[in-house]
Amino acid sequence: MRKNTATRTVIRFAIVIAVATTLTSGMVGAVAGAEHQSGETENVEVCHVPAGNPSNAQLVTVSERGWENGHSNHGNDIRIDEHRSHHPDHHHSAETMCEHHGEHVA
Repeated sequence: MRKNTATRTVIRFAIVIAVATTLTSGMVGAVAGAEHQSGETENVEVCHVPAGNPSNAQLVTVSERGWENGHSNHGNDIRIDEHRSHHPDHHHSAETMCEHHGEHVA
């Protein structure tokens, strides 16, 4: 009788470990997926300088993908966070920096 009880206990323990391992690996995958997804939807502030009308520079908020696939190719558009990292002495608001950038491009 004792051998049969010990065997059942070992089998139950093995099942618990297998289920816990399976659930944990699924949760790690879900968390990694959430991190990847949130990176795609992160927004950035961009100073958009319209072609042919630089005096109409506008501060817009776009997704990271919008920056990478569009605004970064416009030539005069700048990311506010990158501009601040290159010019830490500039303590202006994003709107003021964008306005000055438009004047500089004009």
